Amino acid sequence: MTDMTPATRFTSRVEAVLGQSRTIRAMLLDEVVPHLPPARRSAAEHVARRLIPSRIFASETLHDLDALIAQLEQEAEAGTRTGWEADDGHSRGGWTTIWRDERAASLTASAAELRRFRMSITTVIDALEAERIANRLMDAE
Repeated sequence: MTDMTPATRFTSRVEAVLGQSRTIRAMLLDEVVPHLPPARRSAAEHVARRLIPSRIFASETLHDLDALIAQLEQEAEAGTRTGWEADDGHSRGGWTTIWRDERAASLTASAAELRRFRMSITTVIDALEAERIANRLMDAE
């Protein structure tokens, strides 16, 4: 196997994000939207509409993802309970337990997927910016 060129690695990252966007869009429409009250679905529907190749790498998409992640985490808190599992044999006398209802568990998992997707987008944006900076530095010599 030959080494990948920077351009090939970059293209592979873009391809991965484009593929991931289809999965994220389906997750938003099939799992997130049904778990939100009708009045609070617009952000998820808006992000799903933004997930087209020409808009994925825009800074507005990152902003919208951040807002949606925060909303999902807030919504999930309503169905999350913490407790204490006492155990005399444990070094601290027990441990904290977290229980989530089905809705909270789904929204928490979806928020985590959106965070991974956001990181994939920023990796591509950062790689593109690094290439621009490197080219400017080389041109300056």
